[in-house]
Amino acid sequence: MIARLLTALALLGLVSRAAAQDDLKGTWVIQKAVQSGKTLDDAKARGAKLVITADRMTAYDPDNKELYVMGYKANPSVTPKTIDMRILKGKDLDRTASGIYALEGDTLKLAYSLDESKRPKELSSKEGDEVMLIEMKRAKD
Repeated sequence: MIARLLTALALLGLVSRAAAQDDLKGTWVIQKAVQSGKTLDDAKARGAKLVITADRMTAYDPDNKELYVMGYKANPSVTPKTIDMRILKGKDLDRTASGIYALEGDTLKLAYSLDESKRPKELSSKEGDEVMLIEMKRAKD
């Protein structure tokens, strides 16, 4: 009986994680990017996009040139929600990042650090913290 309960709880956790990744699926257009407290050049950031599938994120520049392909795992069962990413294709191959995210309607905010030991605790980027904060809107089909 206990084994069945533990199996059911484990499956619920897997379903919850899968549902979170389903919620993230889609095309996201970058509205704002801040690195170490400094807003990045709007011309480079605005219009860039991130396409998220069940297990991959592909980043494109405003000219639709592929920049990176990343694998990711999201965990919505903790507060704040966490996400771990690894570059699979592009500059900095195999580099990893630890982050947090918030999804509110058609707005996705993602804050991450390339130093895995320094996962951000809040959705912000301040001078000297080496955190990247990206705010995106879901693209309309």
